[in-house]
Amino acid sequence: MAARPILCLLGSKAFVGFRWSSVCVFGESGRRYETTVARKWTLAKQWEGEPQLSDFRVIEEPVTLSSNAKEILIEAIYLSVDPYMRIENIDMGATIMGEQVARIKASNTPRFPTGGLVLANVGWRTHTAVPDPDKEELFGPVVRPLPDFGGLSPSLAIGCLGMPGMTGYFGLLDRCQPQAGETVLVSGAAGAVGSIVGQVAKVQGCTVIGSAGSKEKCDWLQELGFDHVFNYKEKSVDEALTEMAPDGVDIYFDNVGGDFTYDVMKSHMKFNGRIAICGAIAQYNAWERERSTTMFIIDKQLNIKGVYVPAYNNRYYEFVAQMSQWIREGKLSTKKQSPMDLRTCRTLLCRFSEDRISGRLLSGLPNPTRTLRTTLNSQMAFV
Repeated sequence: MAARPILCLLGSKAFVGFRWSSVCVFGESGRRYETTVARKWTLAKQWEGEPQLSDFRVIEEPVTLSSNAKEILIEAIYLSVDPYMRIENIDMGATIMGEQVARIKASNTPRFPTGGLVLANVGWRTHTAVPDPDKEELFGPVVRPLPDFGGLSPSLAIGCLGMPGMTGYFGLLDRCQPQAGETVLVSGAAGAVGSIVGQVAKVQGCTVIGSAGSKEKCDWLQELGFDHVFNYKEKSVDEALTEMAPDGVDIYFDNVGGDFTYDVMKSHMKFNGRIAICGAIAQYNAWERERSTTMFIIDKQLNIKGVYVPAYNNRYYEFVAQMSQWIREGKLSTKKQSPMDLRTCRTLLCRFSEDRISGRLLSGLPNPTRTLRTTLNSQMAFV
Protein backbone atom coordinates (compact mmCIF):
# COMPACT_ATOMS: atom_id res chain seq x y z
CA MET A 1 0.00 0.00 0.00
CA ALA A 2 2.86 2.33 -0.71
CA ALA A 3 2.53 5.62 -2.52
CA ARG A 4 3.58 5.50 -6.17
CA PRO A 5 5.84 8.37 -7.28
CA ILE A 6 4.84 10.23 -10.42
CA LEU A 7 6.16 13.26 -12.26
CA CYS A 8 3.66 16.02 -12.95
CA LEU A 9 3.71 19.48 -14.46
CA LEU A 10 2.12 22.63 -13.07
CA GLY A 11 2.63 25.54 -15.42
CA SER A 12 6.36 25.68 -16.12
CA LYS A 13 7.31 23.78 -12.97
CA ALA A 14 7.71 20.07 -12.41
CA PHE A 15 6.90 18.35 -9.13
CA VAL A 16 7.48 14.87 -7.83
CA GLY A 17 4.19 13.82 -6.31
CA PHE A 18 2.44 10.65 -5.23
CA ARG A 19 -0.68 8.82 -6.25
CA TRP A 20 -2.09 7.18 -3.16
CA SER A 21 -3.41 3.65 -3.47
CA SER A 22 -6.49 2.38 -1.63
CA VAL A 23 -7.55 -1.20 -1.14
CA CYS A 24 -10.76 -2.81 0.04
CA VAL A 25 -10.85 -5.03 3.11
CA PHE A 26 -13.84 -7.27 3.77
CA GLY A 27 -14.83 -7.93 7.38
CA GLU A 28 -17.65 -9.83 9.04
CA SER A 29 -20.74 -10.51 6.90
CA GLY A 30 -18.78 -9.37 3.87
CA ARG A 31 -18.84 -5.72 4.90
CA ARG A 32 -16.52 -3.55 2.78
CA TYR A 33 -14.00 -1.32 4.53
CA GLU A 34 -11.81 1.15 2.66
CA THR A 35 -8.15 1.32 3.65
CA THR A 36 -6.07 4.36 2.76
CA VAL A 37 -2.35 4.96 3.19
CA ALA A 38 -1.88 8.00 5.42
CA ARG A 39 1.16 10.16 5.99
CA LYS A 40 1.82 11.66 9.40
CA TRP A 41 4.52 13.97 10.67
CA THR A 42 6.15 12.88 13.94
CA LEU A 43 8.84 14.15 16.28
CA ALA A 44 12.11 12.35 15.53
CA LYS A 45 14.05 14.06 18.32
CA GLN A 46 13.42 16.92 20.71
CA TRP A 47 14.94 20.14 19.48
CA GLU A 48 16.99 22.55 21.55
CA GLY A 49 16.39 26.20 20.79
CA GLU A 50 15.33 26.55 17.15
CA PRO A 51 13.73 23.39 15.65
CA GLN A 52 15.47 21.89 12.63
CA LEU A 53 14.07 19.91 9.70
CA SER A 54 15.96 16.86 10.94
CA ASP A 55 13.86 16.90 14.13
CA PHE A 56 10.85 15.64 12.15
CA ARG A 57 10.03 12.35 10.46
CA VAL A 58 7.28 11.42 7.99
CA ILE A 59 5.70 8.00 8.52
CA GLU A 60 3.26 6.11 6.32
CA GLU A 61 0.57 3.90 7.83
CA PRO A 62 -2.67 2.24 6.67
CA VAL A 63 -5.91 3.77 7.95
CA THR A 64 -9.19 1.84 7.78
CA LEU A 65 -12.76 2.81 8.61
CA SER A 66 -14.01 0.13 11.00
CA SER A 67 -17.52 -0.99 11.92
CA ASN A 68 -17.64 1.41 14.89
CA ALA A 69 -21.06 3.11 14.76
CA LYS A 70 -19.56 6.58 15.36
CA GLU A 71 -16.34 6.32 13.36
CA ILE A 72 -15.52 8.56 10.42
CA LEU A 73 -12.58 8.71 8.00
CA ILE A 74 -11.34 12.22 7.18
CA GLU A 75 -8.82 13.64 4.71
CA ALA A 76 -6.88 16.82 5.52
CA ILE A 77 -7.26 19.88 3.31
CA TYR A 78 -5.46 22.51 5.44
CA LEU A 79 -3.06 22.07 8.37
CA SER A 80 -2.24 24.76 10.93
CA VAL A 81 1.28 25.86 11.88
CA ASP A 82 1.56 27.83 15.14
CA PRO A 83 4.42 29.23 17.26
CA TYR A 84 3.12 27.54 20.43
CA MET A 85 3.67 24.17 18.76
CA ARG A 86 7.38 24.61 19.47
CA ILE A 87 6.82 24.04 23.18
CA GLU A 88 3.81 21.71 23.00
CA ASN A 89 5.24 19.01 20.71
CA ILE A 90 7.38 17.07 23.17
CA ASP A 91 6.27 13.44 22.92
CA MET A 92 8.80 11.43 20.94
CA GLY A 93 7.25 9.54 18.04
CA ALA A 94 3.85 11.19 18.50
CA THR A 95 2.06 12.91 15.64
CA ILE A 96 2.87 16.65 15.57
CA MET A 97 -0.12 18.42 17.09
CA GLY A 98 -2.17 20.94 15.17
CA GLU A 99 -5.59 21.64 13.71
CA GLN A 100 -6.83 20.79 10.25
CA VAL A 101 -9.76 21.46 7.99
CA ALA A 102 -10.73 18.09 6.58
CA ARG A 103 -13.25 16.44 4.27
CA ILE A 104 -15.18 13.37 5.39
CA LYS A 105 -14.24 10.50 3.08
CA ALA A 106 -16.37 7.81 4.72
CA SER A 107 -18.73 7.77 7.68
CA ASN A 108 -20.72 5.40 9.89
CA THR A 109 -22.91 8.15 11.35
CA PRO A 110 -25.46 10.51 9.73
CA ARG A 111 -24.24 13.35 11.97
CA PHE A 112 -21.09 13.50 9.83
CA PRO A 113 -22.17 12.85 6.22
CA THR A 114 -19.62 11.85 3.61
CA GLY A 115 -18.29 14.86 1.71
CA GLY A 116 -18.88 17.32 4.56
CA LEU A 117 -16.19 19.64 5.89
CA VAL A 118 -15.01 19.55 9.49
CA LEU A 119 -12.51 21.14 11.85
CA ALA A 120 -10.40 18.41 13.43
CA ASN A 121 -7.81 18.34 16.23
CA VAL A 122 -5.88 15.30 15.02
CA GLY A 123 -2.46 16.77 14.20
CA TRP A 124 -0.35 16.72 11.06
CA ARG A 125 -1.89 13.77 9.21
CA THR A 126 -3.23 13.36 5.68
CA HIS A 127 -5.91 10.83 6.70
CA THR A 128 -7.39 9.90 10.07
CA ALA A 129 -9.94 7.37 11.30
CA VAL A 130 -11.75 9.05 14.21
CA PRO A 131 -13.56 6.53 16.48
CA ASP A 132 -15.53 9.15 18.45
CA PRO A 133 -15.75 12.54 16.70
CA ASP A 134 -17.73 14.11 19.57
CA LYS A 135 -15.14 13.27 22.22
CA GLU A 136 -14.21 16.45 24.13
CA GLU A 137 -10.55 17.43 24.24
CA LEU A 138 -8.72 20.63 25.23
CA PHE A 139 -9.92 22.74 22.32
CA GLY A 140 -13.40 21.22 22.11
CA PRO A 141 -14.68 18.17 20.21
CA VAL A 142 -12.10 16.13 18.30
CA VAL A 143 -14.12 16.86 15.15
CA ARG A 144 -16.53 19.76 14.72
CA PRO A 145 -18.76 20.26 11.63
CA LEU A 146 -17.90 23.51 9.90
CA PRO A 147 -20.67 26.11 10.04
CA ASP A 148 -21.79 28.00 6.96
CA PHE A 149 -19.22 30.74 6.36
CA GLY A 150 -21.45 32.46 3.84
CA GLY A 151 -19.21 31.88 0.83
CA LEU A 152 -15.94 32.52 2.67
CA SER A 153 -13.02 30.09 2.30
CA PRO A 154 -13.14 27.03 4.59
CA SER A 155 -9.47 27.68 5.37
CA LEU A 156 -10.70 30.49 7.64
CA ALA A 157 -11.70 27.76 10.11
CA ILE A 158 -8.07 27.51 11.24
CA GLY A 159 -7.45 31.22 10.81
CA CYS A 160 -9.58 34.19 11.77
CA LEU A 161 -12.71 32.03 12.14
CA GLY A 162 -10.86 29.45 14.22
CA MET A 163 -8.71 29.21 17.32
CA PRO A 164 -6.51 32.28 16.61
CA GLY A 165 -9.57 34.40 15.86
CA MET A 166 -11.38 33.19 18.97
CA THR A 167 -8.32 33.98 21.08
CA GLY A 168 -8.15 37.55 19.82
CA TYR A 169 -11.90 38.12 19.79
CA PHE A 170 -12.72 36.88 23.30
CA GLY A 171 -9.34 37.88 24.71
CA LEU A 172 -10.03 41.51 23.85
CA LEU A 173 -13.82 41.81 24.14
CA ASP A 174 -14.43 39.57 27.15
CA ARG A 175 -11.21 39.88 29.12
CA CYS A 176 -10.44 43.57 28.46
CA GLN A 177 -13.87 45.06 27.62
CA PRO A 178 -12.58 47.95 25.44
CA GLN A 179 -14.48 51.22 25.27
CA ALA A 180 -14.56 53.68 22.37
CA GLY A 181 -11.78 56.24 22.62
CA GLU A 182 -9.41 54.06 24.64
CA THR A 183 -5.86 53.31 23.56
CA VAL A 184 -5.01 49.67 22.87
CA LEU A 185 -1.45 48.40 22.45
CA VAL A 186 -0.87 45.03 20.75
CA SER A 187 2.54 43.34 20.78
CA GLY A 188 3.20 40.70 18.15
CA ALA A 189 0.55 42.58 16.21
CA ALA A 190 1.29 40.95 12.85
CA GLY A 191 0.59 37.48 14.23
CA ALA A 192 -2.63 35.57 13.72
CA VAL A 193 -4.00 36.64 17.11
CA GLY A 194 -2.53 40.15 17.27
CA SER A 195 -3.84 41.19 13.86
CA ILE A 196 -7.36 40.14 14.91
CA VAL A 197 -7.08 42.01 18.21
CA GLY A 198 -6.10 45.23 16.46
CA GLN A 199 -8.89 45.03 13.91
CA VAL A 200 -11.56 44.18 16.49
CA ALA A 201 -10.32 47.06 18.66
CA LYS A 202 -10.79 49.40 15.68
CA VAL A 203 -14.35 48.12 15.23
CA GLN A 204 -14.91 49.08 18.88
CA GLY A 205 -13.74 52.64 18.22
CA CYS A 206 -10.34 52.42 19.93
CA THR A 207 -7.01 53.96 18.99
CA VAL A 208 -4.75 51.01 18.17
CA ILE A 209 -0.97 50.77 18.37
CA GLY A 210 0.81 47.72 17.02
CA SER A 211 4.41 46.54 17.22
CA ALA A 212 6.16 44.18 14.82
CA GLY A 213 9.70 43.23 13.82
CA SER A 214 9.99 44.22 10.16
CA LYS A 215 9.01 46.94 7.71
CA GLU A 216 6.84 44.50 5.76
CA LYS A 217 4.86 43.61 8.86
CA CYS A 218 4.46 47.24 9.87
CA ASP A 219 3.27 48.15 6.38
CA TRP A 220 0.68 45.39 6.53
CA LEU A 221 -0.59 46.56 9.93
CA GLN A 222 -1.12 50.01 8.47
CA GLU A 223 -3.13 48.42 5.67
CA LEU A 224 -5.29 46.76 8.32
CA GLY A 225 -6.12 50.15 9.81
CA PHE A 226 -3.84 50.33 12.86
CA ASP A 227 -3.50 53.99 13.93
CA HIS A 228 0.17 53.70 14.86
CA VAL A 229 2.76 50.99 14.24
CA PHE A 230 6.42 50.68 15.12
CA ASN A 231 9.28 48.29 14.46
CA TYR A 232 10.56 47.37 17.92
CA LYS A 233 13.97 46.59 16.41
CA GLU A 234 14.33 50.17 15.20
CA LYS A 235 12.47 52.10 17.90
CA SER A 236 12.37 51.27 21.59
CA VAL A 237 9.13 50.72 23.47
CA ASP A 238 9.73 53.88 25.52
CA GLU A 239 10.45 56.01 22.47
CA ALA A 240 7.48 54.69 20.51
CA LEU A 241 4.87 54.92 23.27
CA THR A 242 6.03 58.32 24.47
CA GLU A 243 5.28 59.52 20.96
CA MET A 244 2.19 57.46 20.12
CA ALA A 245 0.49 57.23 23.52
CA PRO A 246 1.65 60.26 25.53
CA ASP A 247 -1.25 59.87 27.98
CA GLY A 248 -0.63 56.18 28.48
CA VAL A 249 -2.13 52.86 27.42
CA ASP A 250 -5.57 51.69 28.60
CA ILE A 251 -5.32 48.12 27.32
CA TYR A 252 -2.24 46.07 26.54
CA PHE A 253 -2.70 42.78 24.69
CA ASP A 254 0.52 40.89 25.31
CA ASN A 255 1.64 38.25 22.82
CA VAL A 256 5.39 38.37 23.48
CA GLY A 257 6.28 38.71 27.17
CA GLY A 258 9.90 39.39 28.12
CA ASP A 259 11.54 42.82 28.17
CA PHE A 260 8.90 44.35 25.90
CA THR A 261 6.16 43.70 28.46
CA TYR A 262 8.38 44.84 31.33
CA ASP A 263 8.93 48.21 29.67
CA VAL A 264 5.23 48.66 28.89
CA MET A 265 4.17 47.94 32.48
CA LYS A 266 6.94 50.05 33.97
CA SER A 267 6.33 53.32 32.17
CA HIS A 268 3.25 53.34 29.94
CA MET A 269 0.21 51.68 31.51
CA LYS A 270 -2.51 53.95 32.83
CA PHE A 271 -3.77 53.62 36.38
CA ASN A 272 -6.29 50.75 36.46
CA GLY A 273 -5.14 49.70 32.99
CA ARG A 274 -6.10 46.26 31.70
CA ILE A 275 -3.65 43.68 30.41
CA ALA A 276 -4.43 40.43 28.60
CA ILE A 277 -1.59 37.90 28.79
CA CYS A 278 -1.93 35.71 25.71
CA GLY A 279 1.49 34.53 24.56
CA ALA A 280 5.24 34.65 25.07
CA ILE A 281 6.76 34.48 21.60
CA ALA A 282 9.99 36.05 22.84
CA GLN A 283 10.52 33.06 25.12
CA TYR A 284 9.31 30.06 23.14
CA ASN A 285 12.81 29.02 22.15
CA ALA A 286 14.76 30.04 25.25
CA TRP A 287 13.03 30.37 28.60
CA GLU A 288 14.95 33.14 30.30
CA ARG A 289 14.34 34.61 33.72
CA GLU A 290 12.13 37.70 33.38
CA ARG A 291 12.64 40.94 35.22
CA SER A 292 9.89 41.14 37.85
CA THR A 293 6.81 43.22 37.03
CA THR A 294 5.18 42.73 40.45
CA MET A 295 5.71 46.28 41.73
CA PHE A 296 4.23 47.82 38.57
CA ILE A 297 1.13 45.66 38.95
CA ILE A 298 0.74 46.72 42.60
CA ASP A 299 1.52 50.43 42.21
CA LYS A 300 -0.76 50.94 39.21
CA GLN A 301 -3.41 48.46 40.38
CA LEU A 302 -3.26 46.84 36.98
CA ASN A 303 -5.94 44.34 36.04
CA ILE A 304 -4.19 41.37 34.44
CA LYS A 305 -6.08 38.43 33.00
CA GLY A 306 -4.93 35.37 31.16
CA VAL A 307 -6.46 34.42 27.83
CA TYR A 308 -7.42 30.73 27.67
CA VAL A 309 -9.35 30.03 24.51
CA PRO A 310 -10.78 26.60 25.49
CA ALA A 311 -12.94 28.46 28.03
CA TYR A 312 -14.95 29.79 25.08
CA ASN A 313 -15.56 26.51 23.24
CA ASN A 314 -19.31 26.73 23.84
CA ARG A 315 -19.41 30.17 22.16
CA TYR A 316 -17.73 29.08 18.91
CA TYR A 317 -20.77 29.51 16.66
CA GLU A 318 -21.60 32.91 18.19
CA PHE A 319 -18.05 34.01 17.42
CA VAL A 320 -18.16 32.70 13.84
CA ALA A 321 -21.43 34.53 13.13
CA GLN A 322 -20.07 37.91 14.28
CA MET A 323 -16.62 37.62 12.74
CA SER A 324 -17.84 36.39 9.35
CA GLN A 325 -20.30 39.30 9.27
CA TRP A 326 -17.46 41.79 9.91
CA ILE A 327 -15.40 40.19 7.14
CA ARG A 328 -18.26 40.43 4.63
CA GLU A 329 -18.84 44.06 5.68
CA GLY A 330 -15.17 44.84 5.04
CA LYS A 331 -14.41 45.65 8.69
CA LEU A 332 -11.85 42.84 8.95
CA SER A 333 -9.25 41.90 6.36
CA THR A 334 -7.80 38.52 5.49
CA LYS A 335 -4.47 37.71 3.91
CA LYS A 336 -2.77 34.79 2.24
CA GLN A 337 0.64 34.09 0.71
CA SER A 338 1.52 32.39 -2.54
CA PRO A 339 2.24 28.63 -2.47
CA MET A 340 5.69 27.60 -1.33
CA ASP A 341 7.82 24.51 -1.88
CA LEU A 342 7.92 20.92 -0.59
CA ARG A 343 7.83 19.85 3.08
CA THR A 344 6.33 23.17 4.00
CA CYS A 345 4.88 22.25 7.37
CA ARG A 346 8.24 21.38 8.92
CA THR A 347 9.99 24.29 7.25
CA LEU A 348 7.46 26.84 8.47
CA LEU A 349 7.58 25.67 12.06
CA CYS A 350 11.35 26.19 11.94
CA ARG A 351 10.94 29.70 10.50
CA PHE A 352 8.66 31.39 13.02
CA SER A 353 11.45 33.55 14.39
CA GLU A 354 11.96 35.10 10.94
CA ASP A 355 10.45 38.55 10.77
CA ARG A 356 8.92 38.09 7.33
CA ILE A 357 6.29 35.69 8.67
CA SER A 358 3.03 37.31 9.73
CA GLY A 359 -0.40 36.04 10.56
CA ARG A 360 -1.14 32.37 11.13
CA LEU A 361 0.49 29.90 8.79
CA LEU A 362 -1.38 26.99 7.33
CA SER A 363 -0.55 24.35 4.79
CA GLY A 364 -2.97 23.14 2.17
CA LEU A 365 -2.94 19.54 1.00
CA PRO A 366 -4.67 19.50 -2.40
CA ASN A 367 -6.66 16.28 -1.98
CA PRO A 368 -3.86 13.67 -1.84
CA THR A 369 -6.09 10.78 -2.89
CA ARG A 370 -7.01 12.28 -6.24
CA THR A 371 -4.63 15.01 -7.37
CA LEU A 372 -1.27 14.54 -9.07
CA ARG A 373 0.80 15.95 -6.24
CA THR A 374 0.88 16.11 -2.46
CA THR A 375 3.33 18.95 -2.12
CA LEU A 376 2.32 21.14 0.78
CA ASN A 377 1.19 24.59 -0.30
CA SER A 378 1.58 27.01 2.59
CA GLN A 379 -0.71 29.98 2.70
CA MET A 380 -0.27 32.94 5.02
CA ALA A 381 -2.80 32.97 7.78
CA PHE A 382 -6.25 34.01 6.82
CA VAL A 383 -6.11 36.37 9.74
